[in-house]
Amino acid sequence: MSYSMPFPIGGRDALMGFLMALGVTLFLNAPLWTSVLRGGESGRQTVAIESSEELLYLARVRETVDGYPSAGQPFVWELRSQWYPAGSLVEWLVGVPMRLGLTIKQTSMLADFFGPLLLVLLLWFGVRPLIASRGWRMSLVLLVFAGAGHAFWKRPIHPQTNFVLPLTYIALLLSRYRDRLPLCAARSALAGVMLYTYPYHWTYCIAAESCMAMMHIAMTHSRRQQWLSIIALVLPFSVVAAPWLVWSLPMLHTQASIDIAHRQGVLDSRLPTAPLLQLKLLLLCAGIAYTAYRERTMRPFLPLFALMAAGFIVFNQAMLTGKELAFSSHYGPLVDIVIAIAFALILSHWCQKRWLRYGVISLLMLHTLVLDIPLMRGEFQAFARASLQRDHDERSIVQLGDVPGEVVILAPLDIADSIPVYTDDYPLLSGNTMMSPLTDDELYARAALQEDLTGEKLPWSMIVGFGPSHTQSRDRRLCAWIRLLGRSCVVPDLLEYLPERWRDFERRPSAVSADILRSLHERHVSALVLAKPPPWLEPMLKPVRTVGEYTLYTWKVEEKK
Repeated sequence: MSYSMPFPIGGRDALMGFLMALGVTLFLNAPLWTSVLRGGESGRQTVAIESSEELLYLARVRETVDGYPSAGQPFVWELRSQWYPAGSLVEWLVGVPMRLGLTIKQTSMLADFFGPLLLVLLLWFGVRPLIASRGWRMSLVLLVFAGAGHAFWKRPIHPQTNFVLPLTYIALLLSRYRDRLPLCAARSALAGVMLYTYPYHWTYCIAAESCMAMMHIAMTHSRRQQWLSIIALVLPFSVVAAPWLVWSLPMLHTQASIDIAHRQGVLDSRLPTAPLLQLKLLLLCAGIAYTAYRERTMRPFLPLFALMAAGFIVFNQAMLTGKELAFSSHYGPLVDIVIAIAFALILSHWCQKRWLRYGVISLLMLHTLVLDIPLMRGEFQAFARASLQRDHDERSIVQLGDVPGEVVILAPLDIADSIPVYTDDYPLLSGNTMMSPLTDDELYARAALQEDLTGEKLPWSMIVGFGPSHTQSRDRRLCAWIRLLGRSCVVPDLLEYLPERWRDFERRPSAVSADILRSLHERHVSALVLAKPPPWLEPMLKPVRTVGEYTLYTWKVEEKK
């Protein structure tokens, strides 16, 4: 009598998983590695940035290397030693190669390679207890990392390295030994660790773990086992999360925290979010319930029900908390992984006939290929265009080497964003300064200095943040429901959502020279990168060297005193 394992174990499966992970890694970073093979990266010091948000994470990596292990606030000199409440564990770990002597570019390329590799391996082996077939797991990997999700996974720090812990949690939850108390405690502790990496992952995972614990308690008649399940859920998470709570709670009610929450798009609303994703979750719940009915067992599918229930919880949390944050860039990608797992699981159970199985797998692969061909073509073109900006950054950053370390530099925006990534200095204002815990008063004051001295016209999103666009998105969802009822509804133009303070800022007159000078000294500005300083300021400055089309100035000794 032969006995078949519930999932394949052996070198062939491991080899297939590694090859799949390697293929996805090279596929996601094809423009970069093509440039490396052609010699286009030799001699370059700058990182091939394929998303403006990546500068934010690379600056935090640099900040941990510069001696601020909490990541501080790399865009604000005054806050460089302040605790960063959103967590910096991943940035600290990514920065380890830099402490060993590698450059920020080499470190980013390592994260580019090992991040997707580890994520695919976690997904490949994590879902193996549910989906035994390698063909269906290959389809699942393509559903998650290729096609529509291709562009999202290209950033090396987030989401590639930041998603390692959530996927580890999912793998532990899908394990055959998931009900054992040590594994329950490990998952709870892992959710606590996510407080130190990314603030939206732990909420989802602790919701899933709570659902799993409640199902386990309902199915267990032993009062002792029920209490042990509660302890395994609460105690490890509380112990790991306690330091974060001690450091972060005093910062929650400051004016700077309130202002940054509005700039990040937190809305006072009790409306549920992501209706389409919730509809997908609902349909897949019904599909898995029917699959469990056909298989005459519910237990193997309980973890997936817990993960989908957690999706409903995070998408509807505004109904309880009264705070709505745009879901698409936080909870959505994590729930998309769960949706893909559920979809692949249903297909693997419903497509048992060999011809049907291979036909559906082939269609899924063809679908991702059709979606990826135009995406890859656009990425290669964008990478080529970005090379011109990288050449500009290369010259500018090298020429800023004469500035003493850890000083504040007022520079045009095309240089300011790169200063905290490639140097240990701080820009007075950059595209990411609004993500720092500054009050709106301070941010508007810095913006006024930037416009008065550089002559740049700043975009409103740099100062106002995401609040107007998130409010418009909410109103669009409301209007969609209103139109379903047969009534008319019009969403105003985005500019109508801008606050009156921004309009006043646009109409303000230029500040007088004495106020500008006092403001520069109050903010510890030690160097300026300008095309041409104002006539009243030029006698106080000493030109150091040319930085591209600009000139680097420092204060004359008597003026600095």
